[in-house]
Amino acid sequence: MDNKTSRISILAAFFLNSLTAIAIFVTTQMFVRIIFALRYTNSELFSTMSEHVPYAIWNALRFDAQTSAYAVLPLLVLALVTVAIRRTSVVLSIARIYTATLATLFLIIGLADIVFFGNFGEHFNIVTFDLMDEEPLLIIKGIWNDTPIISILVAAVIVGVVAYRIIKYFSIDTIESAVRQKVAISLAVVVIPISIRGNLGTFPLRAEDIYVSQSTMLNACVPNASFMMKKAWSEKKKQFKIYTTEQLLAQYGFADIDEVKATWLSISTDSARQLSVYQTLYGTTPTEPKAQGMNVVVILTESWSNKLIEYERLYDMDLLGEMRKHIESDICFRNFVSATNGTIDAVEHLTISAAYQHMFTSKYRNVEYPTASARLFKQNGYETSFISGIELSWRNLIDVLPHQGFDNVIGKYEMLEMVPDAECNATWGVYDHEMLKFINNRLASEHDKPQFILALTSTSHTPFEFPSNYPFGHFELNERTADAFATDDATTTDYLHGYQYESNELGRFMTRLKASAAANNTIVAITGDHNIRLILPYTDEEMWWRYSVPLYLYTPDSLHITADTTRYGSHADIIPTLASLTLPSARYFKAGQDLLADSLTNTIGINAEYIISDMPHDAVQRKADALNVLKKIYFSEVFRE
Repeated sequence: MDNKTSRISILAAFFLNSLTAIAIFVTTQMFVRIIFALRYTNSELFSTMSEHVPYAIWNALRFDAQTSAYAVLPLLVLALVTVAIRRTSVVLSIARIYTATLATLFLIIGLADIVFFGNFGEHFNIVTFDLMDEEPLLIIKGIWNDTPIISILVAAVIVGVVAYRIIKYFSIDTIESAVRQKVAISLAVVVIPISIRGNLGTFPLRAEDIYVSQSTMLNACVPNASFMMKKAWSEKKKQFKIYTTEQLLAQYGFADIDEVKATWLSISTDSARQLSVYQTLYGTTPTEPKAQGMNVVVILTESWSNKLIEYERLYDMDLLGEMRKHIESDICFRNFVSATNGTIDAVEHLTISAAYQHMFTSKYRNVEYPTASARLFKQNGYETSFISGIELSWRNLIDVLPHQGFDNVIGKYEMLEMVPDAECNATWGVYDHEMLKFINNRLASEHDKPQFILALTSTSHTPFEFPSNYPFGHFELNERTADAFATDDATTTDYLHGYQYESNELGRFMTRLKASAAANNTIVAITGDHNIRLILPYTDEEMWWRYSVPLYLYTPDSLHITADTTRYGSHADIIPTLASLTLPSARYFKAGQDLLADSLTNTIGINAEYIISDMPHDAVQRKADALNVLKKIYFSEVFRE
């Protein structure tokens, strides 16, 4: 055997051993999953959810294959070492011990996760790492008292021994056959990278793939403990820091909390001293609002840019489609900005008026926030719904939203259960045109209570996938538009198609609504989650466009609502405006303005990075700082409760 052949034979053998190790790791994790299912589910679940079970099993295998493939990467390094030093027996022994040890760890972590689930009703999450901050002796005592530690250790020893014997039996140090060498190497080169990515489609395997049905317990059977531990650690790293009142005052340059309250409310310090933080942040709606008892629909639209409305006129582009006539005939605030520049942040602001970013992925995600918009409407006689075509495991929505006053949380699988023939795409879920028709039908059906609906679109998010043969409006990219966009024509076209699709379908939604009986008893607010990104350039003089989204508002003609659409505003103003329009004498979180109020002056729109207002910059920045301090102090108190 020549030197080259010998090295290839060793490498092929170790690649094959790595595949054997993956099989052992996957089997171990599936064994843990079976224990989990036996403990927390029953046969009735799998019979009633039979159509979703194959998908659940497939995704479970994908999660196990991914963690297993990551686990064998050190074995591939050992393979290279072996090829270099030619000491196959020593390295092979190390590889066997490593495989047995990892299989044991997979079992221990998995069983620990089962115990954790029994205590907290969830897999490993960010709270897991908070336990590490406790007194070590108390942790040890708690583990000893609450965990079948002896049984777990015995099981671990058994799995370790079995895994070692299996890998010892199947592992080899060389492969002499050239054909077998090619097969082994080819399999490893294909299987391991695909397993790590977890998917051959658009996205790699991700947390959203946990959600395979509307059944919480079937979804809980999908992930493994290792993946959930990694997810929890990722959320831990993004955890926001909570400061004391004194630290916040020093950070923002206020002398005391009374100065903060006075600055936000534009009153004297003496008057502010009489108010608590709660009184400063809460307001009361009119006793006889103009639209009392009417349905309220808020649609948060992916990348619905304000600047592209300008481009319609400047470059003779058909970008708004069916929505154009509604914007022209109804109320549309153009001096308007998003809360931040991310979708989940916009959702958090519209649902709970979040004081921090990433609250839905924090350890406080299941707190029942008194600031929740859905709870406000629910307490005032509304049926409340969150509706989107996406898989609701995205950013923990399926875990968070039921705690925030939503009676119904409807995503891809829930919608498909109610509308089986709804058209989906492979990227995000149910197409937005189907989702919007679903809302139309919901408003048209009879209900005992008025409806509050918060909807989130998704189809206009990259990577784009639109319905086949969709009738996009006309636009032309040429020398005249060369400076209008910052990307190549192909990329620009994709983004403009997304904007066209979303605008046109919003317009169709409004056309259907206005033609129905719901037109007389429904208020609709439509805004963008953030400005369209990537394709639009911004000069220093027009930087505010980077943060600008429109706010479209429909009110029935019978209300005779008029508005000063030159006012400045932001996402923070949407719920105060709608609550003041529909809810009588309701106490609400007033971190924004009622944009329809006759007495409103000195308006302001606050984005996390940019502020627009008709006030001097220094004064408006001070007000924004005061609001930040007040919200963070208030939410800190809510966290402690």
